[in-house]
Amino acid sequence: MIEAFLKIKERRFKVGEILSFSLEISNTQDKTLKLFFPTSKIYDFVVYDESSKEVYRWSRNKLFIQAITRIVLKPRETRVFSLEWDQKVGFGEKAKPGNYQIIGEVGPFWLEDKKEKLIVKTPSLNVEII
Repeated sequence: MIEAFLKIKERRFKVGEILSFSLEISNTQDKTLKLFFPTSKIYDFVVYDESSKEVYRWSRNKLFIQAITRIVLKPRETRVFSLEWDQKVGFGEKAKPGNYQIIGEVGPFWLEDKKEKLIVKTPSLNVEII
């Protein structure tokens, strides 16, 4: 099936520092998978504060092309997407010092031979802003 992971080099950042990380999408099967997305949005990531409150969502206030997007993943292939968070939360405020969780999402999408829409979430990535 499809697995997704977030990867980051550092886990501690100064207030205002840009967090650069990657989202990896992998086909863990021995057959080619065709993923169909209802728009040009393939992925998203969400940031939660220490109280598990969503403080940032990458896709919020973005527009996406309303056309089906297809990704073909060969057996055991991994696609890597580079992401950044500028530590802005809410209405452009800077994130306060503390611990945050980032979760990546792939989808919604459907597979060529299936009808139900799927969303694959990554394990959470913990970071600290100091």
